[in-house]
Amino acid sequence: MARTKVASEYALTAQYQSPSEERTLSHPMQSPARAGSSTTEKTAHLAELRASVTQLQDQVNAFLTQIMEKEKRDGQGEHVSNGTQSKAALRGGDDVLDGEDELEGDGEA
Repeated sequence: MARTKVASEYALTAQYQSPSEERTLSHPMQSPARAGSSTTEKTAHLAELRASVTQLQDQVNAFLTQIMEKEKRDGQGEHVSNGTQSKAALRGGDDVLDGEDELEGDGEA
């Protein structure tokens, strides 16, 4: 995520790229605290930045959920992003790899 200035307005942005799609998500922000700003102004800016990150993260999560649902409908959701398959995908199940599953060949016996 990056903070960019767009037409005299600042925004926190996140970019998504895949072979089939590119998307930039952004959340507008007020201009950053100036050098020499008071502690109160800096604190307010950091609070706004923290809130903006949370809101942008919500946008990213919603967007990625849409992509996952589309891939699942199209039958493409069987692969984990690094190209490996979950146990559920290998056995033909609809389970989603949630980070707690072990990958084939990566676990303990």
